[in-house]
Amino acid sequence: MDRSRVAIVLLAGLAASGANAQGTLTWTDNRAEAGARYLEAGPYVDNWGFVPDFNRGTDYVGVEDRSLALDGFHGRGFAHLGATYLPSSPGLGGPFQGAILDACTSAEVFASDIGSAPGQHTFEVAWGKANGVIEFSLSTTMNWSWIGGWQGNTYNTGSVHDVSAVHELIYLGGGSGGGPFHIVNETRVSNNGIGDWFEYFSRSGTLGPGNYRLTWSHESYAAGGNTFWGYYPTAMGGAPLISCINSEFRLWIPAPGSMALLGLGGLLATRRRR
Repeated sequence: MDRSRVAIVLLAGLAASGANAQGTLTWTDNRAEAGARYLEAGPYVDNWGFVPDFNRGTDYVGVEDRSLALDGFHGRGFAHLGATYLPSSPGLGGPFQGAILDACTSAEVFASDIGSAPGQHTFEVAWGKANGVIEFSLSTTMNWSWIGGWQGNTYNTGSVHDVSAVHELIYLGGGSGGGPFHIVNETRVSNNGIGDWFEYFSRSGTLGPGNYRLTWSHESYAAGGNTFWGYYPTAMGGAPLISCINSEFRLWIPAPGSMALLGLGGLLATRRRR
């Protein structure tokens, strides 16, 4: 076999190893939770539930939709969270090349009965929470991108209307870069009609060997009475509170590596001609 053929075989072998390179999925913790409740003289009266990540490492879709209409109160909370892995459902310890990440929450109180007289409520709330966590490890340097859009909207109606969202990529350590530290760390909050957002985002970079965590978390919260923010005479609002994200995270081998391979192939071919 002459050197030009050696170069071709070498390039093909290294290119194939690059194409097959990927991360390893190490942990998932996804959850959709929603509920509505009120407090009178005794314990909470509520209706709430959640959908946990029962089969970690498999594609997850969790939807929780809860409402409570009783004793002058009517509230509803909703949460949806999705994680579709690339490749699909690899299982813990399986290959990880990215994921489609989405979430949406809402909360609304349709009727409120807050007051100081006997029989009236001291606290009312409806909420939806969607929390996604994916952890993965890399044994080689890879490029990454996270592209999508997210939004949050609240209203000022005399109650507590709050939506929030967290969007982060964290290096946990395990490589030569120390850690832990944030690579992406963003929080958006809208409270009582202030701070609403609608954004497209496109972030990218390079990750070295090590362990990483992705988090996308959204919450909608409508409350009245004796709240964390003070006393509000009602929990009722005029429209549902919304916090949502739709995005895709991807990993791939850096392009400069392929350029280096091309350079190596050209060098070997040149030597053969000489």
